[in-house]
Amino acid sequence: MTHSSHELPRINKVGMVVLLLSAVVPPMAASGHFFYVDMPVAVALAVVAGAAGAGMTTFGRSSLPAAVIAGPVIALGGLLLTWLWIRQRDAIFNVEVAITAGLGALPGAGLWVLLTKLFTRRRA
Repeated sequence: MTHSSHELPRINKVGMVVLLLSAVVPPMAASGHFFYVDMPVAVALAVVAGAAGAGMTTFGRSSLPAAVIAGPVIALGGLLLTWLWIRQRDAIFNVEVAITAGLGALPGAGLWVLLTKLFTRRRA
C-alpha cells in the first residue's frame, strides 16, 4: 500500500487516537464517568497508553525515544487537569473534557518538540 506524502500511515493515525484517549478516558474513569477505576489504575493506564500512542504516532517519522518519553507526560497532564476539573461534578460537557485535556497536555507536547529537536540534533 502506498501513501502520498501528505497521508499518514494507519499506525500513525491509530497512535493519535490512542494518545488522545490516554488523556481523556483515565480521568473520566477516575471521576466515575463511564466506569470507575481507582486513581493509581488511571495513572497506570494513562502512562502506558500515552507511551504507546505517542510511539505509534511518530513511528517511522520522527524520534521514537522522544515520543515514548513525552507521551506519558502528555497523558498525565491531561489526566490531572481533567480529573481536577470534573471530579466533583455529576454532569459534564464534552467541550469541558476536550479543553481541559488539551490544556493539560500542552507541557508534554512542548517536551515532545524539545526532545525531538535534541535527539535529532544528536544523530546529525
